[in-house]
Amino acid sequence: MRSLNSILVISLALIVGAQNLLADEYVKCESTNDNRTYCNISGARDANISLDRQLSKSSCREGFSWGRDDRGVWVDNGCRAEFRVDRRYGGGYGGDRYREVELERERLRLERERLD
Repeated sequence: MRSLNSILVISLALIVGAQNLLADEYVKCESTNDNRTYCNISGARDANISLDRQLSKSSCREGFSWGRDDRGVWVDNGCRAEFRVDRRYGGGYGGDRYREVELERERLRLERERLD
């Protein structure tokens, strides 16, 4: 029983650590002198990228003064902003691993209930 509890504690620690690896990333991208600036984001193709916080007085409108593609995000027309990169729910890079972590967490919860 004691070794099973140790295994559960270690498994839970690994799950929490894995979730931290999947935490959101924030990227600041700034258009200088109203010129287009490109900001590379590794794994952008498989991530959900959204404008999190506008930093400029100039408008930041998707498709006009900012946009995204497989390589990252671009800003233009004076837009300065912080972009949120969420890899948890995208395909490939983070999405599958996040689902694995969630399934393992549920399996451990059920195992604890069974032992109690």
